[in-house]
Amino acid sequence: MMTPQQIAFIVSQLQLLIVRINEESESLEEDRMDILNSSRQRLVENMTTLHSSRKLYQAERLQYDFIASNYRNQYGVSINNLPIFMMGEHVERTRTVINADGRSESRRYHFWRLEHPFLNDNDENQVSSYRANYRMGKRAFEHLVNELSAHEEFNLVAPNTIPIYIQVATALFRLANCHIGYRQAYMLLGVSSGSYNNFTTRTLKAIKDQLGHLLTWPSEPARANAIAVGFGSNTGDRLNGVIGAVDGKNFIIHQPSPPTVGAMFRDRKNNYSVKLTAVCDSVLRFTYIKVGDSGRTHDAAAFRSSDIASKILRHPDNHFPDNTFMIGDSAYPLGPNLITPFPESQCVLDSRKRTFNRVHSSTRMAIERAFGVLVARWRFTSKYIYMLDQLKINEVITGCCILHNMCIDLGDTGFTDTVHVEDRSAAVPEDEEAPDVGGSSRRVTIFEELMRRRSRRGTARGGRRATTTRRRRRRTRLRNRNR
Repeated sequence: MMTPQQIAFIVSQLQLLIVRINEESESLEEDRMDILNSSRQRLVENMTTLHSSRKLYQAERLQYDFIASNYRNQYGVSINNLPIFMMGEHVERTRTVINADGRSESRRYHFWRLEHPFLNDNDENQVSSYRANYRMGKRAFEHLVNELSAHEEFNLVAPNTIPIYIQVATALFRLANCHIGYRQAYMLLGVSSGSYNNFTTRTLKAIKDQLGHLLTWPSEPARANAIAVGFGSNTGDRLNGVIGAVDGKNFIIHQPSPPTVGAMFRDRKNNYSVKLTAVCDSVLRFTYIKVGDSGRTHDAAAFRSSDIASKILRHPDNHFPDNTFMIGDSAYPLGPNLITPFPESQCVLDSRKRTFNRVHSSTRMAIERAFGVLVARWRFTSKYIYMLDQLKINEVITGCCILHNMCIDLGDTGFTDTVHVEDRSAAVPEDEEAPDVGGSSRRVTIFEELMRRRSRRGTARGGRRATTTRRRRRRTRLRNRNR
C-alpha cells in the first residue's frame, strides 16, 4: 500500500507533466500557425505576380496583333509567312497585269529590297550570302521574279495574296538545300504545308511555261557555228563541228509505289533512281533534256526513245547545219551525227586512234561538268531527291535545268563541278562498242581531219625548230671564228 505522501507526489508529477504537455502543444500550434500564415502570404504574393505577368502578356499580345494587322493590311501578307532569310524593307513599284475583263492595268505592289547584313553578294566566305541561300544573285532573282510575274499562276487578285517574290524564294530555298523534306521546309520558313506545296508547284509550272524556251536546240547556223567555235577554244586539240555533248545522269529517289513499279527504277548500284538524258553546248548550257526514264534504262535506250533522236534520224539537216554533229561516249550508238570514240580493241596498236579518243574525251567532258554544276547549284538534286511523286520529281529536275541555263545567260556563275562523278546506268566493256548505225565513215573522216591538222601543226613547229637550230649553229661558228 502506498502512503498518502507517495500518492500526493505522483499526482503532483502528473500535474507537472500535463502542464508541460499543454505548453508544448501551444508552442506547436503557434509554429503551425506561423508556417500557415507564411505559406498563405507567399501564395498571395505569387498570385499577384502571376496576375501582373498575365496583364503584361495580354498587353504585349495586343501590341503584336496590332502590328501584325497593320502589316497585313499594308503589304497583304502576314509577318509569319516571310521566309527566314527575307529581311529588309519594302519598295513600292508598279507592274502591268491583265484584269478579269482581259484589259491591262497598272497595279502597285511592294517589292522586297534586301538589306540584311548576311544577305549580300560580296560575302567572301559565300556561306551566309544571298547566293549561298538561294543559289543565285539578286539580279538573277529579280529577273526570275519579273519573268514569272506575267504567268497566270501568279496573277491572283485576292487582297491577302502572298507576293510572288516570297513564293519564288520559298521554292528556291528548298531547291538550294539537300536532304530537306517539305515538312522541315515549311516549318523552317513559317508557312503552312498547303501554301508551301502550292508555292513550289506554282513556281515550277511557271518556270517551265515562261522560261522553257531556254532549252532549245541550236538549229540556226549562226548559233551552231558559235557553239562549234566554243568547243574548239576550250581544248588544245579540237574536233571541228561539235555542237553538243550527250550523256545520262541518274538522280537517286525514294522507292516508288507500288513495289512492282518501284523495282523498275532500281539501277545497277541498287538505288532507286530516275534518269536525265541531256545535251549541252560549249558553255555548259543544256540544249535538250529528257527526264523520266528509270535508272536501270541504258543510256542508248533512253536516247533512242527521245524526241531529239527521232528528229535526228528523220531530218538531220534541220538540226545539224553546216555539217555539224554531237559526241557521246561508247554507250551510245555511232551515227552520222553522233560520233563516239574508237573501241579500245582498235586503239591498242594505233596511237593515232588513242589520240583521237583523248581529244574526243576532253571535248565530251563538257556534259560531265554541266551535270556537276547543276547539282552543285541545286543541292536538292545532289544526293537524294526527297519526294514521293514521280511527276513532281520530273518537274523539279526540269525546273533546275531551266534555271541552270538562265543563270548562265545572266552571267551568274561560280558553282564549280565538285559533286558529279560520271554516272553510267550500264557500263560498256572496253572492247565493245554500241551498234553502228552508219557513222563509221563519218568518224573516219573526222579522225583523218584531226590527224592532218596535227601533222601540219607538227611540221610547222618542226620547221621553226630547224630554222632556230641552224641560226644557233651559225652564231656558234662565228663566235668561235672571232676567237
